[in-house]
Amino acid sequence: MVAKKDADNASAIDVESVENTSEIAVPEIDFATVKTWEDASNLPTGILLSTHALGDGSVLIEKEQLLNAGEFIVLDWREVTDKKSGNTYLNVLVMNRQNQKARFNDGSTGIARQLREYEAEYGRIPLHCQGVHKSEYITVIDGKDTYGTTYYLK
Repeated sequence: MVAKKDADNASAIDVESVENTSEIAVPEIDFATVKTWEDASNLPTGILLSTHALGDGSVLIEKEQLLNAGEFIVLDWREVTDKKSGNTYLNVLVMNRQNQKARFNDGSTGIARQLREYEAEYGRIPLHCQGVHKSEYITVIDGKDTYGTTYYLK
């Protein structure tokens, strides 16, 4: 199965179509002849998308990108602790109706809290969401106005 061609994804091969075996014959390639993106894109071996070969097919996005994205399914979430700061957040995996997967991080009182509460009540079952909305606010910290944003699943 070959992935759809576009400017960023020239002739990528879906990693699920490649068998994992050491007996696959790899054609000899003279890389000195590979001089352009087009040359590299048309190698006889094909090209694997890094998001599939090295991950789960998702790309990392900002929560802001979900504001007008429509409905999606939260497939999974994992708690992560930043070793440097010690802060804990959730890494969330979502999929939209166009079968595109993405990940984003949230450590706030919004999405992270919603998913923790959801998991406590229902377990880690995928969740169909109608989108995301954001709440912008001002709070006073050390006598100064501080602007904040919290995102919520809807």
